[in-house]
Amino acid sequence: MKKLIFFVLCSIGLCGFSSADEPQTIVTLAGVRYENAVVTSVTPVTITLGYPTGVARIPFTALPREIQEKYHYDPLKVQAWREQIAEQQRQQIAAAAKVASAKKAAGASRRAKDMQFQAELVQWQSMLSSVYDGTTGRWYPSAEEATEAR
Repeated sequence: MKKLIFFVLCSIGLCGFSSADEPQTIVTLAGVRYENAVVTSVTPVTITLGYPTGVARIPFTALPREIQEKYHYDPLKVQAWREQIAEQQRQQIAAAAKVASAKKAAGASRRAKDMQFQAELVQWQSMLSSVYDGTTGRWYPSAEEATEAR
């Protein structure tokens, strides 16, 4: 069913691109000619042409009314489309910022854990090098200090 809907939308030019047309000559309002051009995609704002020497994306506003009508250009849809694209970009930026924030928080958390581990390690190392002096009944940081204390 989805394929059928997609096919219908593409047939009437609403899915963002159209199927390849027959080669044609397209002349812009500025007089630029594209010989043997085939329309490869259509957005609400532009058409993309493939022609023997390259590819061109042309705004509908630079094309004659006949071509605009053929490819369903609607100035009223342009603003909605631009707003949709801007919203998608805002969402992508927000998602990227959220990921960056989470990574930063994870990094800070990891650094705090590393510092705590280092402190505990130092404490354990000092305990392992400590010496119990049975004469005084006390623990000393080193054998030298235990000897001095007697």
